[in-house]
Amino acid sequence: TVIVEIPIEKLLENANHPFKITDDEKLKALAKSIDADGQLEPIIVRDKSNGFYEILAGHRRTRASKILGRTTMQAIVANVDDILANKILINSNLPQRDVIYPSELARSYKLRYDDLKRERKQNSDGRNFETEKKIDEILSEEFNVSKSSVYMHLHFNSLIGKLLDLLDEKKIKQKIAEQLSYLTDAEQELVYHIVFDRQLCKL
Repeated sequence: TVIVEIPIEKLLENANHPFKITDDEKLKALAKSIDADGQLEPIIVRDKSNGFYEILAGHRRTRASKILGRTTMQAIVANVDDILANKILINSNLPQRDVIYPSELARSYKLRYDDLKRERKQNSDGRNFETEKKIDEILSEEFNVSKSSVYMHLHFNSLIGKLLDLLDEKKIKQKIAEQLSYLTDAEQELVYHIVFDRQLCKL
């Protein structure tokens, strides 16, 4: 495996990255570790042309290194398509997270769901999909969760940002959030302001 040194300003955050990166105590601890011991593990990127690289694994290490003022990152440049890039994006993050928010699972499931649909469409010639596993079964096995959990989290992607934040903060139960996801954005906004907006309730 070839490891190269890439200027930090040439690294782009992945637009599909489903996980939150916050400047919390854990990120500060990571920055402190990198400051003391250096970058122990290379990040994984892919070439986006014009000298820029898209981060597939290592968003938090890159953020911590930026905080420290480091100018380069050690990286492995992977030659992968969009589907494999998204797999790396998800699989490199899920095992490392102590806390995984519902919104992060929702985006991860949606990313894989869309990729699986696209993959089947691209390779549809001569295949009998009746004999193959359904997409919800594949997701259930990949993420080691029930199919009902897969569907529930997929629905969370239809929540407006304010309600999704409340779900992550455990101020809304998941079953209620799933029901709210069936409402239009306008209806969700109305529910938010009537039920959850404390400032409005105080008036």
